[in-house]
Amino acid sequence: MDTPTPYRRVTIEEMRAAAAATGRLARVRLSPLRFDGPDHYRVAATVNYRTADGVDASVTEEAMSRELELQTPLWRFRPEQALAECAEAAALRAAFPAELGRLYTRDEPAAVLDAAGQLQANDGTSGFGCDGDLVGDRRI
Repeated sequence: MDTPTPYRRVTIEEMRAAAAATGRLARVRLSPLRFDGPDHYRVAATVNYRTADGVDASVTEEAMSRELELQTPLWRFRPEQALAECAEAAALRAAFPAELGRLYTRDEPAAVLDAAGQLQANDGTSGFGCDGDLVGDRRI
């Protein structure tokens, strides 16, 4: 029986580089930050890419600040950037599940990993993750 590959924490730059290394990434677009109620914001990231079959495709993921209150330096001092990176990371994982499906940025609440790199259940103190609402027929 094969042991599953552990999840890993990486930087958003490492995720971008891994997506670019596939040779199938066309571009990543971020929507403007939108107000979503008192002290809550949302941003969406759209990734345009070519599938392994050569078909042009796109996927959009949205991140909302009300679901993402992680206490990392980036979230404390640059929450807008953290929110945008969370949406981008989720969209990159959706576009390239084989290459990026087990990678999470350090500022994503979903990246609660144990010492062996296995994804652990979120304890509720850091939001619900940032998978957002996937536009299309699948979720990550």
